[in-house]
Amino acid sequence: MRICADYEILLGELMTRPSLDMGFVTTRMLAGGISDNKKYRPQLVKETVQINRKLGIFYRKPIIQVALLLYSYLKYTVFKLY
Repeated sequence: MRICADYEILLGELMTRPSLDMGFVTTRMLAGGISDNKKYRPQLVKETVQINRKLGIFYRKPIIQVALLLYSYLKYTVFKLY
């Protein structure tokens, strides 16, 4: 995954271990980067779907996944709404 590698790591951890509210901020991230670049949005959507399928999320709620995929595809490719 070129764009969503961090998403795969974080989501995989959340699915295998329970989350914990520590009561304080543990991570801060700056906005920007390749995932915010309009040029790479279709690739971002594709990688997100691949990760969701790999981790089994796609199969748990397939209708929601298909709806989100269709929405993202139309938004970023057909209507070019960035």
